Amino acid sequence: TSIPPLHATVAAVYQWFESLPDDVREQLLARARRRTLAAGQRLYSRGDVADGVYAVVIGSIRVSGVSQEGRQTILDLYGPGHWFGEASALSLLPRTHDAAAHDAAVLLHLRQADLEALLLGHPGVSRAFMRLGGLRQTVLLQAIEQYSAYSIEIRLASRLLMLSAVYGTPCEEGTLIDIVIAQDELAQMVGCARQRVNQLISRMTAQGLLFMRKGVVIRDEAGLAGMVTA
Repeated sequence: TSIPPLHATVAAVYQWFESLPDDVREQLLARARRRTLAAGQRLYSRGDVADGVYAVVIGSIRVSGVSQEGRQTILDLYGPGHWFGEASALSLLPRTHDAAAHDAAVLLHLRQADLEALLLGHPGVSRAFMRLGGLRQTVLLQAIEQYSAYSIEIRLASRLLMLSAVYGTPCEEGTLIDIVIAQDELAQMVGCARQRVNQLISRMTAQGLLFMRKGVVIRDEAGLAGMVTA
């Protein structure tokens, strides 16, 4: 089964740093500082002044927004290898969303002043962040298309596959998505009610695609991918 385009682009975002020339990676790491967060600890909030870019080393970061009615929507979970926060850091506009540790996390922090010094002094760093911005825009456009054209069932299958790509751990029954995520959080990520997610997971379980066991275990990854690419 072919890899859905959105998943391929998300994978490229996670592989971005490793794909950089050695000298560019060395420049970024030389200036980055280690930062630790406890589970639930806020990293930044909507409206905050940009303070640089981050990379997840251990754990995960939850990116979310809150509607005028006070309802939270989880937009994504960033796992190990993911660099984020560059949009505000490069545009010098305030943060557009909230970011907090979903579970205990270790990050690398490239501070705003260090980022700007690297962009001015090293063309390779500028090109690298231009590529990251391009990849991010492609993810955004593909995600908008998916949410506009696809059913909730397909959106859920797609989200589970993306979580598996980042947090998947092989187990006897298939692939365990090794991160604690509640059904109401999954519902926020695909834009529906928790009850609907529960119904869809029950249906997918009956179809032999997955089951729940202290997390989601994907039994038939090709079957889920086939739903998305059909």
